Order: sequence, then structure tokens, then C-alpha cells
Amino acid sequence: MKVVPMETFKELNEWHGVVLDWFGKGLQKQMLVTNNIEKVQDTGQLVDIQRWWMRNIMPSVKQKSHAFCGDNNNEVTESYDHFVIVDLKATGEKGVNINPLEIIEFSSILVDAVTGQQASTFHTYVCPIMHPELSEFCKEYNGILQTNVEAGVMLSEALQMHQAWLKEAETKNGGSLSFAVVTWGDWDCRTILMQECSFKHVTIPYYFYQWINLKKPFAEKFGDNYLLAPVLEAVQAAGLKWKGCPKGGQSHADNKARLLELLIRHSAKLYITDNLLAM
Repeated sequence: MKVVPMETFKELNEWHGVVLDWFGKGLQKQMLVTNNIEKVQDTGQLVDIQRWWMRNIMPSVKQKSHAFCGDNNNEVTESYDHFVIVDLKATGEKGVNINPLEIIEFSSILVDAVTGQQASTFHTYVCPIMHPELSEFCKEYNGILQTNVEAGVMLSEALQMHQAWLKEAETKNGGSLSFAVVTWGDWDCRTILMQECSFKHVTIPYYFYQWINLKKPFAEKFGDNYLLAPVLEAVQAAGLKWKGCPKGGQSHADNKARLLELLIRHSAKLYITDNLLAM
């Protein structure tokens, strides 16, 4: 996996915002959702938003990324003084394909890259607009109440709040903060965040363009069978006891941070495992 300098992603992020602005002007924000198809009210045109994006926009993103990044395979080494654990929860229904999915809980933890200690936490509930009423399955599976999301913020505001939280951490860190986003799997950044930002015309913050899938360094330490393991199973395999509620983004982020701390203490190799340009 080629590691792309953060400055490159910042520049690409600015261009990506222009694309999303153009994309937003071409389609009405109010859409009818039926059988996984978006019906655009102003034209009556039927559009599968995800496929439309992948067919029409992602090739341009890739082309632009090559202009920024080049096509060589030389890895760019970056050192980080912190890691940012991210855990996102979304709408859903058992046995039913809900389209589009929307983020309903956003949890994040800033971790010192040297000690593995937690430096700061971020949390907010996010209000879904396409499917505002949570299913019973969703509430039970995620440990979230309807009142939680009703009191939540829009995704764009949640991302702004997250940015402000990182800015505050940067100030406390002497005006400089280098970090990599850390997830358990690729779903948070590659799937839910990218797709929702796309159809809601929200620019994805540049630091979400690449990430460390903690499953990979964990599997290198404990065995390849953990590449598909849920975080609860990984915690048990590491000889730890689950801390906090078994459901909910905050406790999941906290336990992922504990796994990260364990890997840091054991001098595990932590590296960028994937990015949005590799799609």
C-alpha cells in the first residue's frame, strides 16, 4: 500500500469539494427512496447514487490523484505523534437492505503514538434524515435510543465538531498534531463515511482519505484468522476483558484504543493499510 503524504490529501480534498459542489447542483437534495433506487424529483430520472458516483466521479478522483501523487510505487514514510481511533454506527434493519445507510453515532479517541495512552475523546450522536425513525433492530444492535439521534446533529456539523476537537488537541500539543486515523476494518472510512458524504454533498475531511485498519497489524501479531474477527473477539484473544457497555460507539472506540495500546507496547508495525484512492 502506497502511503500518500497528508499535504497531498489536503490538496485533493479541496478539489474533491469542488466536485461535490458540482454534484450537488446537478441533483436535488430531496429524493424518494424505493427499492434501493433514488428518484430525483426535478427530472424524474432514476439514479442509483452509489453506482452513479463510482461510474462518473471516482474515475476523475483517481485521475486527479495520479496528478497529485504520481504513479511510482515508492512509499512515503510518515511518523505520527498520535493516532485517532474512529468508530461509526449507522442505521440498519435485520434482513433488509436499507439504502442509503446513515451515520447515527460518531466516536473518536486521540491516542499518544509513543505511550498508547488516551489523550482525549470525542463523541456525538448524528441525526439521520433519510430514515429518521430507527428500527428496533438498530436500537438494540447499537444500544442507541430514538431520543439520542433526535437530539443529535447533522453529519456536516458532526464533522466540523470533530475538526474543532482535533484543532484543540493540536493547540494543546504545542501547535502541531500529526496523526493517522485508525479503524477496525475498512467500513467506517471506505463505505459509510464516503457514501453518506457523497449523497449529502459533504466534503470528506482529508485525514479520512487514508487509514490504518487495525485488524491487519493485530492479525500479524495474533494470527490471520482475526482479519475477520469482531473487536470483542480480538479483545478476548489479547487477554483483556471488555471494558464498558458491550454495545455503543464509545465503548467500542475505547476497547479498540486498548488494543492499539497493546500493539504499541509490543512494538507492532503500524502502517497505513488502505485509502480511498485505491478503490
